[in-house]
Amino acid sequence: MKIKKIYYFFIFFTALVILFAHTLPVVAQPQRAYQPQCLFHFQFVIIISWSANVTIKPIPPGEMRQIPVTVDYAIVHGLFGRILLRILQGTLFPIHISVEESPEWCEAWFSSEDAIGVIDPENFLTQIFWLNIYVSQDAPLNTLGLVKCRCTIDNITGPFSKLTVVHGYQRVATLSFLTSP
Repeated sequence: MKIKKIYYFFIFFTALVILFAHTLPVVAQPQRAYQPQCLFHFQFVIIISWSANVTIKPIPPGEMRQIPVTVDYAIVHGLFGRILLRILQGTLFPIHISVEESPEWCEAWFSSEDAIGVIDPENFLTQIFWLNIYVSQDAPLNTLGLVKCRCTIDNITGPFSKLTVVHGYQRVATLSFLTSP
């Protein structure tokens, strides 16, 4: 009877190890055709956000508004990834953000399009970029404007750039605002 319990415990424990040791978290992949396998299955994740309070007030024609855009980033890893990420802790990498599309009656740009990020295996880290939106004098009144932004973090490669250590990521976000009467 005792041997049977040990046998079932061993089967259960083995199934749990196989299930959790080989399962990677599900992560949305960047919009690229093919990505080579990286060494430890590390993947950047980006979250782009802004305060709705800043964009809810309409922008009058002929005026400019600055909107703080927050970019939160982290590295998603597997079961033992946090231990391996400690080796990379403090590594610097570039973060790039740009405006892809905006209405023809407005100009949109970031004050600074580049920042330096730091790898931290424990936390999400934050960078703040300032989006400037200028609504021209001939803008239609009471109209919804959409500004499409893209944030990119490139792959981090190992020695001689032969092996990807951390997969890059890119995120597209669309910020909406109104013109005032």
